[in-house]
Amino acid sequence: MKPYFEFLRGGCCKDVAKALEDCEGPRSTKCKQITEMLFNCMYSHPDYYQPVIAVFEACVEQIDKDLEVFRAKKQREDSFEKANLFKGFKRF
Repeated sequence: MKPYFEFLRGGCCKDVAKALEDCEGPRSTKCKQITEMLFNCMYSHPDYYQPVIAVFEACVEQIDKDLEVFRAKKQREDSFEKANLFKGFKRF
């Protein structure tokens, strides 16, 4: 992680990057706010932060695709279970 933070501290968002690096408990409300501030800052200075922005956006795109596949698979499994739920039961 160190090279990542060294890169972040190299641009205009160095103060926010330093605050995030020092942040304890990444799930805390304060850390989430600092992360949001960092992303807003990076998007305000894409000339320097474009490599990080590109990686972040590629990750989000991949996660979206993976979730779409997962949801489709889950929907097929649910449909299959419902179709087989009454299999073997006699109708009245």
